[in-house]
Amino acid sequence: MKLVMESLILKGEYRESIFLMRISQQIEALEGVDSASVMMGTDANKEMLKEAGMLTDEVKNAGSNDLIIVVDSESQ
Repeated sequence: MKLVMESLILKGEYRESIFLMRISQQIEALEGVDSASVMMGTDANKEMLKEAGMLTDEVKNAGSNDLIIVVDSESQ
């Protein structure tokens, strides 16, 4: 089965990191989702996404005040 990776950037949508970690966990619990990351677009967070193989072109261009959502799933 081939996974589909989708990313979404919400410009200027700051959220607290603990809240974003909880959202990531809730998304990962959904059926068909292999992995999910919801975080701010800081350089450190983008490096973590790169190491996890989840750094998309969209994410590369995100700023530190942008909210990043990346989901790797069985379908869109």
